[in-house]
Amino acid sequence: SHLIAGGDVLRPDMVRRVLDTYPDHLMTNGYGPTENTTFGSYHTMTAATPIGRSVPIGKPLANSTTYVLDEHYRPQPIGVPGELYLGGDGVARGYWGRPDLTAERFIPHPFIAGERLYWSGDLARWLADGTLEFLGRRDGQVKLRGFRIEVGEVERALQQQDGVQDSVVVVRTGAGGEKRLVGYVVGAGLDGARVREALGGALPTFMVPAAIVVLDALPLSPSGKVDRRALPDPEQWHDAAQTASEPPQLGMEARLAAIWAGVLHREAIGRHDNFFELGGDSILSMQIIARCRQAGIMLTPKQLFQYQTVAELAAVATQAPVTLMEQGPVSGPVPLTPIQHWFFEQNVVDMQHYNQSMLLTCPADTDAGALALALHQLVRHHDALRLRFTHDATGWQQRNAGPDEATEDFFAELDLAAYDAEAQSAKIDALATNAQASLDLAHGPVLRAVLFRRGAGRTGRLLLAIHHLAIDAVSWRTLTEDLTTAYQQIREGRAVHLP
Repeated sequence: SHLIAGGDVLRPDMVRRVLDTYPDHLMTNGYGPTENTTFGSYHTMTAATPIGRSVPIGKPLANSTTYVLDEHYRPQPIGVPGELYLGGDGVARGYWGRPDLTAERFIPHPFIAGERLYWSGDLARWLADGTLEFLGRRDGQVKLRGFRIEVGEVERALQQQDGVQDSVVVVRTGAGGEKRLVGYVVGAGLDGARVREALGGALPTFMVPAAIVVLDALPLSPSGKVDRRALPDPEQWHDAAQTASEPPQLGMEARLAAIWAGVLHREAIGRHDNFFELGGDSILSMQIIARCRQAGIMLTPKQLFQYQTVAELAAVATQAPVTLMEQGPVSGPVPLTPIQHWFFEQNVVDMQHYNQSMLLTCPADTDAGALALALHQLVRHHDALRLRFTHDATGWQQRNAGPDEATEDFFAELDLAAYDAEAQSAKIDALATNAQASLDLAHGPVLRAVLFRRGAGRTGRLLLAIHHLAIDAVSWRTLTEDLTTAYQQIREGRAVHLP
């Protein structure tokens, strides 16, 4: 007899169990969307077929073709991931009454004139034996802290860990607005911390989930697929899993717990709570280290990764006098960093517009005067916000303008109360684009800030646009935290004091 499976990803353990139970049977993994008349490729297995970390989706059916292409429609080499396109007799004519969607998904064949390919939206790669490996949905790609991550790749790595029967990985937003990966696994006797530790040996640090939640079973929708919206919040799960969390002891433990609570946005931290299970990650760990040093507590990033609870960390932390370093403004020539050299070598057409930006929500009663003063304090404090770039016979030069030299007006307040909600959104988009395009590398500013008022009782929006030569994904947390601190100090009539 012959068992044909399709419609969802086939797990290796399921195939092995079926073939071991029925050794005389054939089993076929069929792949293909409806737009390609159900199946476009297949992979048939017997009891003697080796089953690796994933079940291939095989080779094209007769009169069908499959291509793994990059973003320029060029074939990808063996082992290199790309987007999966399907062709041949099975390709549908299009979507009924949707010419726009048809044009998007059914493209002209890049290699055969007069034919078309269907863009599946799936990621795949060719294996050495000529079969295809399914890697997940293209929309499963997320970007965290500047890194592009394929969620399916993280899920496959979890599946390979001892005792893990099933897994799913999602992006969660923490209490402080930070996004992080969270893994959910099913398996008897699993320890989330140990699974996470083992995963660190199989994946780069930025791909390791901040927390691993162990469940009895993954929640399913009526159609039998994982209901990601029903997955428990990791912090709620952690609170429920911890019984009577033991409070920190006086002294070093209490000081460390207070610092953790501030960075992780939690009311209380137990002495045995795990930093990463609470939502910590490599970026937040740097904030922990910085705040500890401000408090005279000496720790290294390695120690925080090695000793992940307050109690363990307190045992290795040392007390040191707070060192007061000279923190005055830096001005004058500054050597280009390697990535800045790389940027100028690209000959970008509109290099003034090469920026990173944030659109923040702010209270309706935001004090524009205090905000403007806070932003100027930020520019004075963070020397990179006063960078200037010029080109001469020797190449590109970089220097820090002094605080008194950087006097250009980079802050604007715009009232959009006269427009309805839809028009406001369009205006904000257009004005934000203009602000981002108005940066000036030679004369400044490399920062633009725009406060959008949306009417009485409605929250405002604050646009911050900074040239990429002066900021990266890691720096935003520090910058927004310092801006909040400076604004609050000014509103309270105090002198601005930043770390």
